[in-house]
Amino acid sequence: MNAYSQLESVVTVWDENITTAPHRFNAREFNLSISNRRVELGHIHNGQLLDILFSVKVRDVLIAEGKAQTHQFVPDSGWISFPIRSQADVQHGEWLLRLSYLMNVARYGRGKQSFDLETAISALKLSPTLRQVAFP
Repeated sequence: MNAYSQLESVVTVWDENITTAPHRFNAREFNLSISNRRVELGHIHNGQLLDILFSVKVRDVLIAEGKAQTHQFVPDSGWISFPIRSQADVQHGEWLLRLSYLMNVARYGRGKQSFDLETAISALKLSPTLRQVAFP
């Protein structure tokens, strides 16, 4: 099973409003429909490079903590990249997408999902700095 398929099998279970779709540049994207909007949680190119848009502050902390890389084409934006080369990388990709998902739920609401947001955030085991910028 390739990285995209592995991520899809996990990410789409989190919320009935998460869907996948083709994305430009030979990629597949994960989308969340929430509060009458569609938010991209991230996308993966060729099953090997995960890109996710965060705020610049969150991006800076993720890079400083070694959890992501600067996006090669838009390095001054909030976009991060994370190469997936191993099973451990797939698991970290899940973690990054979960962070994106929970940040969007915190911002826009849960929709029909019923879970304790604070418990879900705690399960990510964020550093104090990342916790502060991701969930102010």
